[in-house]
Amino acid sequence: MQTWEDTLKKRLHVRNACALGVLGLGLSVIVATAQNWPARFITMIVPFGAGSGTDVVARVFGAQLSETLGKQIVIENVAGAGGTVGVGRVAKSPPDGYQFVIGAVDTFAQSQYLFKNPPYDSVTDFEPVADRAGDFTGAGLTSVDHVSQSMFYEEMLTWLLFYISLLDVRKTPVQNVIDPGGVVQSQVVATEDGAVRLILNASQSRQTQSSRFLTDMFGSGIQHIALATADISATVERLKASGVELLPIPENYYEDLEARTDLSEDEIERLRAGNILYDREGAAEFFQVYTKTLENGFFFEIVERRGYEGFGAVNAPIRLAAQTRLALSASPPQF
Repeated sequence: MQTWEDTLKKRLHVRNACALGVLGLGLSVIVATAQNWPARFITMIVPFGAGSGTDVVARVFGAQLSETLGKQIVIENVAGAGGTVGVGRVAKSPPDGYQFVIGAVDTFAQSQYLFKNPPYDSVTDFEPVADRAGDFTGAGLTSVDHVSQSMFYEEMLTWLLFYISLLDVRKTPVQNVIDPGGVVQSQVVATEDGAVRLILNASQSRQTQSSRFLTDMFGSGIQHIALATADISATVERLKASGVELLPIPENYYEDLEARTDLSEDEIERLRAGNILYDREGAAEFFQVYTKTLENGFFFEIVERRGYEGFGAVNAPIRLAAQTRLALSASPPQF
């Protein structure tokens, strides 16, 4: 019998395709599926309401895909029944390549168990874009490393129990992360093999980045997705060449890194040039870089793991401060 964990792992490649597609990496090769495709506009169904995290991803993805294909991408919000109404519509549409859906864990995994008679089979009724695209790793991105969800402080225990009761995951001790606006409580739930990793964030302060995200999104949602690479320096160069704007990291971070590690000057300079953050646990190393914040507070993280199991918690205050500084510089003056 198929377990929740099995289904969720199968759905990871769908999530990978959506996340990688937002960055516009390698998806142009899907035109090979038919020589005259696309001959008209393409409809992309968002199974949630306008302004949701999935909606933000779809609109960024759609704009890039429209530019790549030279055809209009129409974003249509079809919400209802936990996202199954919109997904069900695509499942029943002709398989002609003119209607896609941006799904998520709840629409492609949870729906198969929460509903007595699901309106579609998430495994057999859909074909992932990535499978049709072939090599979609033009920037070296290989998979989704983890997903970060922000929620109200009062809801954190509820979400934790939800994931633990449905998935075969273990939880880690809560960590307090310093945000310029207050303290954020962060807890990780993950499968033993690390195939599924979820970070849950909540704060009692209404001034933290996660709390502002909740205000903008009118509730809990995915605030950022982390994508894995085997060579973060090469990935950063390709992202920059594709026009992806990365979060600038302050110079004093690298001065401190040079003082507290034995990294060579060349290694420090490579990290500085790519705005790459670094952490080490024994012989294990971790590299991470962030995109600038997109619409409604959503952003991407790119990570390279060299035997490292954590999430770079030591770098979280640096990232939050850099994001806050950038947001303040972009805000209109108050009178």
